[in-house]
Amino acid sequence: MRLVHLSDLHFGAITMGRPEALRDAVQAVGADLTVISGDLTQKGRHREFVAAREFLETLPGPRFVVPGNHDMPHGVHLWARFEHPWRTYREVMGEEMEPLCTPLAW
Repeated sequence: MRLVHLSDLHFGAITMGRPEALRDAVQAVGADLTVISGDLTQKGRHREFVAAREFLETLPGPRFVVPGNHDMPHGVHLWARFEHPWRTYREVMGEEMEPLCTPLAW
């Protein structure tokens, strides 16, 4: 089995061109599963999640995605971090917060 693990992508802080290079590298590996963990976004903003989702959709599946602490509201939105920390993540990325990975065919 071939796995690719990406962590702390921080969409919103990415220099143009890097997402495409990363996508090309992941595709070249031919992974059976791509694991994406922690901090999809820099500040948990809606547009950052949209960019992250659009990028993740270009990766070969299946994908196992787990958000990080940067994916909750930051700074002036501190109260939202406590009141509804995953609202934007769920709106853009989907409701699944505790993904499971079923055994893949060997």
